[in-house]
Amino acid sequence: MVREDRINDFLNGRLFLLLVSVAYIIASLTEAASGRLPAPRVGNGMFFTMTGTLIENRLSSAIVNILCTLGTAALLLVFNHLYNFVRSFTFVFASMFVFMQMVNPFIGVQFNAGSALCLVLMGCVFVLFGSYQQKATSQRNIFLVFSVLSFCCSLQYVFLFLIPVFFIGFIQMRSMNFRGFLAFLIGLV
Repeated sequence: MVREDRINDFLNGRLFLLLVSVAYIIASLTEAASGRLPAPRVGNGMFFTMTGTLIENRLSSAIVNILCTLGTAALLLVFNHLYNFVRSFTFVFASMFVFMQMVNPFIGVQFNAGSALCLVLMGCVFVLFGSYQQKATSQRNIFLVFSVLSFCCSLQYVFLFLIPVFFIGFIQMRSMNFRGFLAFLIGLV
């Protein structure tokens, strides 16, 4: 086997994901225990203000954030397995997500709106892909996604940018019709 193939197999394999996850956990808990990082300024919502971290205790916040990050990585693996986003099953999506979370200490240590955004986004993507070519039953899915996004907009304005993305996504999934458009409007309200 050629050296490049072995490196490629290692980076696409579960051992690399395991090593990156362990390094992420160790780095996040070490940084949370040191207490050197200030709380990030995460912005405001449309109706509520959300500044800093969502959990005041640094260690608890780090543990919840680690669980959210690893949960999102697991959802990426499930998504790739269910919908064959890439022809061959690979761990590279989850590995790179965990690695990118690890390299930024502000993200890795404190549970904030960004971690919640990743989980909400993955949940909405599962609902979006599950409604492919189902115009008869897609109204419930459309309503669910846009009501969740509308609620999240009241906590953090960044969720506003996902509304047109998912609207176009439902059109691309061939599940949007007039009743779906009404469900979209009611979900936003």
